[in-house]
Amino acid sequence: MDTLKNAVAASIVLIGASAHAQVLDTYTGAELFEQFCASCHGVGGKGDGPVAGGLEIAIPDLTYLAADNGGELPTEYLRTVVDGRYVVTAHGTRYMPIWGYEFWIAQGADDEAALLVEVIMANLIGYIESIQDARSELQP
Repeated sequence: MDTLKNAVAASIVLIGASAHAQVLDTYTGAELFEQFCASCHGVGGKGDGPVAGGLEIAIPDLTYLAADNGGELPTEYLRTVVDGRYVVTAHGTRYMPIWGYEFWIAQGADDEAALLVEVIMANLIGYIESIQDARSELQP
C-alpha cells in the first residue's frame, strides 16, 4: 500500500512539473521581474524591495545601469549576473540567486529548456532596459 501511495504521489509531482514546465518563457519581462526580482530590487527596480533591508549588502538601483555605463545598458554583463551560472570566483561571493539554473529547472531541465532560458533572459533584460532612467550624467 505504501508503494502505491508513493507511486501516486510521484505521479502527481511529475504531472505538476510537466504542467509547470514551458511556462516562464511566456511571461513578459515585467511579469518575470515582479515574480523574481522585485522582492529585492523593488517594483520599480530602485533597490528598495521588501527584502532589501534585511540583507547585508546594498541592493543596486537597476534604473541607472545604462546611465552608469555611458548611456548604454551593459546587456551581456547583466545577462551573466542574472543568469548566475557562470560566476567568476575571483569577483567574490554571489548574493543573487542563480536564476539561469532556476529557470532551466522550471522549464523542464533539458536541451529545450536551455533554449527557453534564453527567451526568459531576453524578456527580463528587455524589461530592465525599459525602466532605465534617462539621466544624462553620472551621479556621484
